[in-house]
Amino acid sequence: MMKPNTALGFVISGLALNFLHSTQKLKRRISQGLALATVLLGLLTMSQYFLEDV
Repeated sequence: MMKPNTALGFVISGLALNFLHSTQKLKRRISQGLALATVLLGLLTMSQYFLEDV
């Protein structure tokens, strides 16, 4: 069973990749923001796992 964080990460990264291929500058900026959101989601998920054991 897939966890919600993983599913959200896949959706956000898929949207980022889709917007990355656009020629419009705004969509490329959105792509960068979504990529950053994916990284932050991954870091928050990892910190959740590390802090859970403490």
